[in-house]
Amino acid sequence: MRVLVADDDAGLRAAISAALRAAGIDARTAADLADVDFTLASAAYDGLVLSRSLSGADALDYVARRRQAGWSVPVLFLTDRQSADDRVAALDWGDDLLAKPLDMAELTVRVRSLARRSAVTAEPVLRMGELTMDLQRREARWGDVPLALTAEEFAVLEVLTTRQGLAVARTDLLAHAWDQPSDLTTNVLDVVIARLSRKLAGRALIETVRGAGYRLTTEARERSKVERRLPVPARRLGAGRAFLDGLAGVVSFGLPLHEASSTGLTDKAVANIADAARRVGRAGTGD
Repeated sequence: MRVLVADDDAGLRAAISAALRAAGIDARTAADLADVDFTLASAAYDGLVLSRSLSGADALDYVARRRQAGWSVPVLFLTDRQSADDRVAALDWGDDLLAKPLDMAELTVRVRSLARRSAVTAEPVLRMGELTMDLQRREARWGDVPLALTAEEFAVLEVLTTRQGLAVARTDLLAHAWDQPSDLTTNVLDVVIARLSRKLAGRALIETVRGAGYRLTTEARERSKVERRLPVPARRLGAGRAFLDGLAGVVSFGLPLHEASSTGLTDKAVANIADAARRVGRAGTGD
């Protein structure tokens, strides 16, 4: 479980994060709302412990704006405001409220409770663009087309879809998809990501976010990027959409060329991919 702790008091910030870490919770910190915004955009979080007054701003307005945009990360407000109206307003947009001065044991219990409630109320069907994942039936579809996924592939795609375009750390993906992630070799996740990328076949992209992990996007911009970079003769090689799907996988995800045949390409198309990929590389470097 990963939680972001935001308070402009450095001492209190450190004390809260230390208490949560001692309870086995991965706690990160932020000092102001700009820092909160940046940190939430760079990785996935299961909860936010947020001081109501943050660097002179009312964090309630920030949460209200994000809620109205569909954001659903659970929020525990910390406040020294005592009026009933203030408490009602905080609970209207947040999920829980704790008054200062804080009892760290109570804070830890409330954070864990937030995570349990969030898991219970999770949607049984996830949607992102044309991707639909039925969590009860363990089925995934792109539009009307079923996706044949292994248990590990489904679990990884579930986390990426839940985060709706936000980066997910490798450790979080490993922990969700495998019972004993510490026993795995370092490249097992890369293998699953590569297989998922092939099965999505350019419909959606799994992007590597440097220093943060992976994120899923359904914006079909990679194929058009590959098409624009290809020399005209390469666009007319005759492999059509299958060729471009395979080439997008090779260029974007670093898939081994010998695996391209699993997408249904002929040996000739695979050879064309290899030739076009080399030309794209030379064009990008100016050679």
